[in-house]
Amino acid sequence: MKKTLQFIKGAIIVYTLGFFSYLIPKKKNTYAFVSFFNRKKFSGNLKSFLLHVDEKHPEISTVYVGNNKDVVKEVREHNIKVAANPLSSFWSVLRAEHIFIDASTFFFSVGRFSVIQLWHGTGFKNIALLNRSTKNLSRYYLKKATKKYRFVVCTSESDCKKKSKSFETDKVVATGLPRNDELFVNEKEKNHLLEKYKLAKYDKIITYAPTWRDCPTKQPFTEGFWRKLNDYLVESNSFFLVIKHPYATFMNIPSEYSNIGDYTQIVSDIQEVLVFTDFLITDYSSVITDYSITDKPYLIYAYDIELYIESCRSFGYDLKEVLPNPILKTEDELFEKIVDTSWQNLPEVIHEHEEFKDIFHKYCDGKSCERVMKEVLAL
Repeated sequence: MKKTLQFIKGAIIVYTLGFFSYLIPKKKNTYAFVSFFNRKKFSGNLKSFLLHVDEKHPEISTVYVGNNKDVVKEVREHNIKVAANPLSSFWSVLRAEHIFIDASTFFFSVGRFSVIQLWHGTGFKNIALLNRSTKNLSRYYLKKATKKYRFVVCTSESDCKKKSKSFETDKVVATGLPRNDELFVNEKEKNHLLEKYKLAKYDKIITYAPTWRDCPTKQPFTEGFWRKLNDYLVESNSFFLVIKHPYATFMNIPSEYSNIGDYTQIVSDIQEVLVFTDFLITDYSSVITDYSITDKPYLIYAYDIELYIESCRSFGYDLKEVLPNPILKTEDELFEKIVDTSWQNLPEVIHEHEEFKDIFHKYCDGKSCERVMKEVLAL
């Protein structure tokens, strides 16, 4: 009953927006930014591109559409206009020359809209119309919505092929992700971020950033691992920082250890963490494709790969083929690699990591926002 009511409410909004979109004239050089991925944080491609447009193109009028109090406060600190109530949100979207989004939505499936899909990462999982959890009715409206896309942002030839199938469109452009421009900062900015998160006193920052598990599989670590890890971290003056996926509720992170911290709610944008991360541990998350740009070491901890493939998501890639070695399945293997880092210098590891980066990135230069803007201006 609840889902039915939600669908009816959504349908009313869709058709109301669609009706007025033919009556309300668009205002040239007005861009609306609407987050559908994580509305509780100002982050990702939407944030990076909005800040770029606001700074580099004063002739463009920008507005962020959203009502989360923390996000509204942060956006306004950048002196950017916010549409936070329903009336101003509707008006901003209806008047916008272009609307920028970062996830699948059927809100623009009916009507006259110009939508640019920035998406929220470059990963391995099937998304949008290829996601097996997308139901028939949702698929119908999503197909209608993707027809409004002027183009979809992607990072490489391989990523463009995947997103073309996912959204059933040939309007895909390899520009690079706007958010990855944030990874190209100097040492001063890196130190500033370490100070911001009170981590400057540590010699090494190890970040664990796993993906979302639609269906719970199993916990990644035992209590014995956490205890042993913290002993090593104290001895080496290192810190183990955990960033969970925005939708994750399954994984348990202990709070009693001095050098282990769950920063999921503390950090507003994971790209900031990647800047000062010395060593990344992840699994099937798109964060690994972002981090590969930095040429810093990382490990794939695929402790539940069979369960994940079976019960959670389908993939656009063969994980066992595309993920670079070493791929680890047990916490003992992982701990060994954390302590003994000699694997980082093995020629075969260096080669595989370079190949992986080449698959997912056409550009590694910090100019993705410029390329996206060039495509927008050419519309």
